[in-house]
Amino acid sequence: MGLGLMGVGGAVTGSVIPPPPPGTLPVVPGAFGFGMDTRAAYGFPGMDPTVFRVFSLLDDGSAGTLRPALEASGPRVVIFEISGTIILTRDITVTNPYLTVAGQTAPSPGITIRGSSSASQSAGGINVLAHDILIQHLRIRPGDGPPLLPQTAAHDASIIYGGPTGSEAAYNIVFDHCSLSWAQDKLGLVYNVPTDGNFTYWRNIFSESLYRAVNIIPQGGSWSSGAPSSLGLILKQEDATGNANISVLQNLFAHCSDRNPEIQGPVSIHFINNVVYDWGKDENNYPWATFLFGGSGAPSLGASVDVIGNVYIAGPVTGSFLPLIAVGTFNVPTDTRLYRSDNIIDQTQQSVTAFLAQSGFDPSVGAPPVSLTGITVLAGAATKASVLVNAGARPLDRDAVDTRIVADVSAYTGTVISSQSAVGGWPSLAVNSRALTLPANPNTVTGSGYTNLEIWLQGFSDLLEP
Repeated sequence: MGLGLMGVGGAVTGSVIPPPPPGTLPVVPGAFGFGMDTRAAYGFPGMDPTVFRVFSLLDDGSAGTLRPALEASGPRVVIFEISGTIILTRDITVTNPYLTVAGQTAPSPGITIRGSSSASQSAGGINVLAHDILIQHLRIRPGDGPPLLPQTAAHDASIIYGGPTGSEAAYNIVFDHCSLSWAQDKLGLVYNVPTDGNFTYWRNIFSESLYRAVNIIPQGGSWSSGAPSSLGLILKQEDATGNANISVLQNLFAHCSDRNPEIQGPVSIHFINNVVYDWGKDENNYPWATFLFGGSGAPSLGASVDVIGNVYIAGPVTGSFLPLIAVGTFNVPTDTRLYRSDNIIDQTQQSVTAFLAQSGFDPSVGAPPVSLTGITVLAGAATKASVLVNAGARPLDRDAVDTRIVADVSAYTGTVISSQSAVGGWPSLAVNSRALTLPANPNTVTGSGYTNLEIWLQGFSDLLEP
């Protein structure tokens, strides 16, 4: 059966052909990590996805805009027939599962999502409260716009959240080749997700999380109260008691003062072959790049963490800070297990301590506590070159922000910022449109195990990734 007619919201429907079962192949060819075996839009048995075409940059909910495609129900694939900047008046929250967002389909120079200068609530971020989600080749850069809200509110570029007790269905989620920057609080958060939930961050750029942004009221009402700021990525099971599995692989973290990443509670973490550049520039003297934390009162369950083949590069000295620490722990539970191997410390700009356990307990172990089955580990010496070439949205078609960030890491330049205006704000992206013709029999499963539609989407990625 051929494709159906264009539907409401720019949607196209297809025939019902059973997809391959979960676990048989990675949703991103050649990639690996926890949750990479999700079928995303093809995960619902017996139902092929609806294809939503985004051909408008508006955020009014009309046909062809991004918001209704992400917030729709049912299995769906989102493709882009336009390039440019989508300005959100409020965050987009995905609550329905089985979604593939194929940002690579946008014509050059791709899609950037940002917040509105007239927003009345947190705007410019994407929140995921659902399962079996793949998000590819998007730039998410909220900025420091209004409203004025407390630090405890969500001022994040991306959130994966399982609800107050971790019982809500947020699992099997992959962020692939995205660029996240200019959040007022955090660039990424995985928080209280279900037991045995699986997640991967693969080849993303986390950069310039804003330091003490003007639209945040700090906890206690004053930044001198010790409230942290300029946060990269937090992986946290605080109220939920079950273990979550998270792979952070081949990403670039640059100019985020703190949480690169922070790890807390019962989580199993791969932190492998990442580059962390220019952290620790916080007047509260938080010196850690990668940080295992036990909270104000250590939880009963600790983390298991593999820290392997990463590169920690000290940034230029621009203030008076404590000596930097690449990997540190503070007040962690006694069942915490941390394995470190083949990590490289670049002290060209200032000295860095490789590891420091505070509050007396050193959780170091001699073998990886998290299985490396299926994980290809690069030598630490090869990590920096690979990450700088491959990370972020559209590596062969980067915007001015990602181009500058990558150049900073190579030249030891740049610093932590408080506003996107300090670096020129959002680049003006050309608005280009093109009609996309889906492949014949899009939902037919090929000999590779992927459908014709998936192979078609992968072809767009191939044009953007070295």
